[in-house]
Amino acid sequence: MTIEDIIRGHLDRIATLNGFLRLAYLGRRSKESAVARKVRRNLIGEIEVMIGEEREQLDVARAYLERTTESQRAHDDSVLGPLESDDEAFADFSVRRTLLEIPPLFTKPGRAFNVMKNRWYDVEEGYPKRVAVPAEELGDLAALIARVGETFYVDFIVERFFWSEDALLAWTAAQDERDGRRE
Repeated sequence: MTIEDIIRGHLDRIATLNGFLRLAYLGRRSKESAVARKVRRNLIGEIEVMIGEEREQLDVARAYLERTTESQRAHDDSVLGPLESDDEAFADFSVRRTLLEIPPLFTKPGRAFNVMKNRWYDVEEGYPKRVAVPAEELGDLAALIARVGETFYVDFIVERFFWSEDALLAWTAAQDERDGRRE
């Protein structure tokens, strides 16, 4: 793979990410739950970060192309072997990105630190509980998250954390009440 192919690959990925970013922004006009709105905002931020990372890699590849001659690049290929594309290099590698809540940091039993709220919690044994947000609650956003993840080898994590049995019971009751209204 030539450096020109790698540059073209970065440009293609940037264009694809920009398309996903546009879809994420367009979806803001639809009616969503508060959780879906927060996940959408975080997804937009993550896609913007991914675009920034691609642009940095593109700049590096362009700088290499500009500062080397054809013979120097051929020599580099003979010594280092041909360059492989990022798609080939990372096909078996998956990045994890959190879109709702960051897992808590435990420091000692009975105490947990919530990074998102910069707050300590007293927790019961077995808490906090991790609950994945169902795709139904995210609506169309779930499909967009899946497409971005499959295209760029990213595992997006969309989970809630409950710090006590009371909080989990209140959430479960609210879900049951909401589901009862649908029937």
